[in-house]
Amino acid sequence: MILKVLDDKKHIEEIKLCAQIFKEKENHTYAKQALLKLKDYKGLMALHIEMQKWDEALTHVQAHQEFSDMFYLPYADWLSTNDWFEEAQEAYKKARRPDMAIRIVGFLAQNAVIEKRFNDAAQYYFMMATEYLSLVEKPDSPSASDYKNIKSYEE
Repeated sequence: MILKVLDDKKHIEEIKLCAQIFKEKENHTYAKQALLKLKDYKGLMALHIEMQKWDEALTHVQAHQEFSDMFYLPYADWLSTNDWFEEAQEAYKKARRPDMAIRIVGFLAQNAVIEKRFNDAAQYYFMMATEYLSLVEKPDSPSASDYKNIKSYEE
């Protein structure tokens, strides 16, 4: 393959072009090799996300924590879209989107009620309540958002 003969110091633009073409042709393996040759770890994360190579993206995040913000939100969205709601809730928490995590649990609770799975519904409502409570930052002198979260917890 041509990437092996290209010097990563002299042929930066050519390697970038190769990566772009491989990405457009949805050839994840070769695009990944080009990005690794360039040491473009952010581009590599974007490639994994765009091509939904979640296992590789997760491995990449574990090695490069600075990309966790870039990874967890699209991953949570993908999990939610594919009906992996409990996993999506955890991913939303890691993406620092507690509002989305609570929304997922609320969705699960409503479905459980509709389907007359009341034990599951009770569990989901309890989870939702504890999520709201965990968002309270200053219980001794609550802010307006703290009051809102306490009210939601009580509901």
